[in-house]
Amino acid sequence: MLSAGGFMTWFSSKQQLLDMVHDRMEAGPDRNRLAAKISQTWGGEIGAPLQIRGYKATLRSPDEVVVTLAVVQAGDSRLVSWPLTMVWSEGDWRVRVPNNEAWGEEAITSLEAAGMSPWQ
Repeated sequence: MLSAGGFMTWFSSKQQLLDMVHDRMEAGPDRNRLAAKISQTWGGEIGAPLQIRGYKATLRSPDEVVVTLAVVQAGDSRLVSWPLTMVWSEGDWRVRVPNNEAWGEEAITSLEAAGMSPWQ
């Protein structure tokens, strides 16, 4: 949980964005594609991180878990679920980059309706 939450905070704020991609994401062609896209389009701007309100975890195997975070943007109360596939790689939990441009985030009405626990 903490690895996913830390990743979301840093990734969404764009603080040290390329370092975060290389350090906290699973190595492979999808990470390389994302890093190349960021290098070409990111101008170094940073912003307020998404605020985590809740979570749920679905274990797929001992080395893979989907952690879905409920997040809001600063100043906005609309909840969005954001699934992160976490894999055990190189001695740590890392985010697997989707093999397409879609992370799978979607609006939710409440933590309870989405089967999530509050983030504390």
